[in-house]
Amino acid sequence: ILEQAQLFFQKNLEKDPKAIAYIKKRGFNESQISDFGFGFANDSWDELINHLQSSLYSIEQIHLSGLSSKTEKGKSIDFLRDRITIPIRDPRGRIIAFAGRTMGDSQPKYLNTRETNLFKKSHTLFGMDKARHNAKEGLLIVEGYFDVLQLQKLNILQGVAPMGTALTEDHLKVLKRYTHRLIFCFDGDDAGRKAMHSSLKAALPMEFELRLLELPQDEDPDSWSLKLGSEGFKEALIHAPDWTSFILNRLLTGKDLSRLSERMSVFKLMTEFLPYLPKNTESRSLLASLGHQLQIPVSEMNKAMNTSTIKIKNEPQEVSSKVLPKLRLNDLVKEMLFLFSKGHEKDEIRQIPEAWWIELEGSSYLQQALDLEYGDGKREEEIEQVISTIDAQYSSRGAGEYLPNMDGVKRRLEMAYLDRERLSLQRKIQEPATLINPKMLQQLENEISILIKRKSDLLAKDRRTK
Repeated sequence: ILEQAQLFFQKNLEKDPKAIAYIKKRGFNESQISDFGFGFANDSWDELINHLQSSLYSIEQIHLSGLSSKTEKGKSIDFLRDRITIPIRDPRGRIIAFAGRTMGDSQPKYLNTRETNLFKKSHTLFGMDKARHNAKEGLLIVEGYFDVLQLQKLNILQGVAPMGTALTEDHLKVLKRYTHRLIFCFDGDDAGRKAMHSSLKAALPMEFELRLLELPQDEDPDSWSLKLGSEGFKEALIHAPDWTSFILNRLLTGKDLSRLSERMSVFKLMTEFLPYLPKNTESRSLLASLGHQLQIPVSEMNKAMNTSTIKIKNEPQEVSSKVLPKLRLNDLVKEMLFLFSKGHEKDEIRQIPEAWWIELEGSSYLQQALDLEYGDGKREEEIEQVISTIDAQYSSRGAGEYLPNMDGVKRRLEMAYLDRERLSLQRKIQEPATLINPKMLQQLENEISILIKRKSDLLAKDRRTK
């Protein structure tokens, strides 16, 4: 259904000179417009819905795909209207949602189609389908869709962007599958520097090697890459410094260091970052410089750094996954890995929406197995051990004992996902902001009804197969 919508949007664009002119003004030629999949959602309430229904998709399927929403009176309407469309793809290149960009000044400038079982903003990174194959030297984190596309146009393919949100822990877990090196390149304004700061705080505990490419005031990766050109921007990436100078400058900016309270405030904020300082000469010099400016002896700075490091090291660590008897896997993840080991089920497993299983305990093993099959890394001994152990457990079962089958596993995965989504929506209904917003309340109740009906259908199908 999403591929059908993409074809529809592309045909709309072909008929709209104004939309084509806007994209060309952003620096894309006709070939690139086609390659990147640009489209256009007309200024219509139900044009896409009518088109998809004429292709025999039900209104429920359209709603579940995120392409429609409902009015207060329950009428279904197109979610994106009068916007340039850009397909959002999962790491394997499948369309999972769309971004819509206005051509004028109306807000919001960017709007993603609704979250679905395929598309979660907190997990999805735009551009990952190309970037994951170019992650050897690290991935480049930028802020927007056009930043990524402009870089791709210059054959800089390691750029990714979150979905209009801050970089989350889930985003970082996705990035960790492909690289331990990240380069942050956010807009050259106050908002961009704040995003850089918060992203560093999120990424440092996950032991990434981090570098920052700071842009001039009011530039963004889109505009700056155009000015530097492909080779110039690549050269800037190569020489991007580590994160320490940025943090020190940010913490000291606007502070009156003649006042003890200000100096102590900076020192307290800095202790968040001390455990992660690279162990090199530059860091020692920076630490000495900071101590001098704050009028704190270097010995005290080192003491604070070591104390913070000890605290980090003493935090609970995950049990080594190589200790197979202690392996903790959700039963459904275990069954999927067993089916994966059989070989003939691999293609079907790849088609299962990631959102159905990504939050289940042990899902990282399945993700690694899938990624390794696609040549995204080395087949580690750990994964082989896990799959071999699971295969042995099921293969030793006697006649009449339960063995996983693909149809049953898929139904149970979807039902578990529907339950999680329903609980999430029910929590939203209880929020004060929802209770005073009848439109939002009605929309959430409608979505819960759709989830309940879908689970009822799956349960009925499950009973018929037993």
